[in-house]
This record gives sequence, structure tokens and C-alpha cells, in this order.
Amino acid sequence: MIKKLELKVNEKGEITSPTYHEIVSKINELIEKRNYEEDLR
Repeated sequence: MIKKLELKVNEKGEITSPTYHEIVSKINELIEKRNYEEDLR
């Protein structure tokens, strides 16, 4: 399932939310989940 990433920006157009750390953490979480599921096969 694909979930759209919702970004919040300030008046300068800079991304304020989610933070870089939150984005990277979510990507790592998805990679780990995929690797775990592949190991179960």
C-alpha cells in the first residue's frame, strides 16, 4: 500500500514537517519490515 507523504511548508517554501529524521526513520522502518518478510519466505 502506498501512502502519500504530506509535507508542511513555511512561507519560504521550506519543508517544516515531517523532519528529515522522521523521513529517514520511516524509510528504514519500511526497509527492515520488507527484509523481515523476505526472511520468512
